[in-house]
Amino acid sequence: MNILYLSPRDPRAVPSLWSGTALSILRGFESHGHAVHVVTVQSPWADPYTAIKYRWYRDVRKQMYFRDLDPLNLPCLRHTIRRAVRGVKFDAVFAWLPWMTLLVDTDRPRLFWYDTTYVQTQPMYFPNVCPASHEQSLRLDRAAVAQSEAAVYCSEWARQAAINEYRAAPDKVHAIPFGANLSDVPTADTVARAIDARLARSDAVHLLFVGYAWERKGGPVALEVLSKLLAGGQPARLTIVGASPAVPAALEPCVVRVGPLEKQVAGDERRLRELYLESDWFFMTSRNESYGIVYCEAMAHGLPSLATRTGAVAELVQSGESGELFDWSEQLADQIAAAILRYRADPERYRALCHNAHRRYDKSFNWTAASARFNEVLTGVARR
Repeated sequence: MNILYLSPRDPRAVPSLWSGTALSILRGFESHGHAVHVVTVQSPWADPYTAIKYRWYRDVRKQMYFRDLDPLNLPCLRHTIRRAVRGVKFDAVFAWLPWMTLLVDTDRPRLFWYDTTYVQTQPMYFPNVCPASHEQSLRLDRAAVAQSEAAVYCSEWARQAAINEYRAAPDKVHAIPFGANLSDVPTADTVARAIDARLARSDAVHLLFVGYAWERKGGPVALEVLSKLLAGGQPARLTIVGASPAVPAALEPCVVRVGPLEKQVAGDERRLRELYLESDWFFMTSRNESYGIVYCEAMAHGLPSLATRTGAVAELVQSGESGELFDWSEQLADQIAAAILRYRADPERYRALCHNAHRRYDKSFNWTAASARFNEVLTGVARR
């Protein structure tokens, strides 16, 4: 099939787009023999207008305003796409951002693959969105689901929201998990050796935090857990990738700040791979998280996760299978520290947890499996 792929930037030129997910989807299409024509969706002339509105909402109203979705901007985007696809033959329109599928005037089927609905994401990430952008986002998201031949989300949590909130037909809404955005996935033998090395080590418990949104992703809880482990006599170390938070002086000797690592840079990806393999636990207890591809990355390295119930996280991290899952409470740090010590006292249980995490990645949370399932949806749409 010839697929028209709409995106804010070309994933081939910007591999880090959407944390690498946009490129992983594109490569999945190509791996199944589809020809992909990428069209970048960028407005040519409405930007000064939306830039002024953006600053006004930000500085005066203290609200978020979505420039791309401005009613004046959408005709500009449609015009740009109309010119870009002139003479291009395509069998289907795809966009990972659902609303972009509405920008093409065509009788060809539309499909998207996203992490959540706007109804779910707004209170999690955009609590102070301005009323105009809120209404426009809701309208476009609902229309994208209604007009798509296949609305695909990366979780059952998001799929059910589309059915319940937008009254979408269940047979055209699908849940296909995203995979880990890694170009160099460790082999099963490498993972097994890493698990053995962790168990042979008798020094500190190694915790790994990967992310920039320190507060939202539970960074302060990681420090609290670190403090509790140390106070109880258990040596521990926290390695932080991405964020650069302030750390209490008493904990500084036990905290390693690696700084930003870009998976698209060979040396950075190699260093991140080493950290995943060497650590005992991946730590991300987010207050709000729609999915969390980093949990997939941890599973790919046989590294169990410590996580909290929010969004679709419970579909990735299952207690006793790929890590331990907790509810947010005042006792959260105590509960996590206690869980770490329980596994520390039962090495074979920890070994099984690590191998279970890797098996879950190998079965469901990799892009080979994900793109194969999406291709089934795509071919089903083509047959209809």
